[in-house]
Amino acid sequence: MSTPTPTSMKGNGNKTPFTIHNSILHDQKLRALHAEADALRLQLADKDPNAIVQKHIQLLHTYNEIKDGTQALIGRYALMTNRTIKEIHQELELPLTD
Repeated sequence: MSTPTPTSMKGNGNKTPFTIHNSILHDQKLRALHAEADALRLQLADKDPNAIVQKHIQLLHTYNEIKDGTQALIGRYALMTNRTIKEIHQELELPLTD
């Protein structure tokens, strides 16, 4: 029977050498993720999922209305200054895409 070495491969096709250090790091990360998931479950435990979705939809509608109004103002400003909307976005350091 052979003893695994630090360079033994873990699993089939895994290119990362298996070490006890890697295993410990993996276990620590897994425990941290489980703890985070548990904390999130506690935060949402008493909340209605449908109410959360409806609130998000409402917030998206509000965001889109504000964005549409802002884009209209940017368009008018571009016309008034004989520049392109792209130039105005660059001047105001706004992203050109969503």
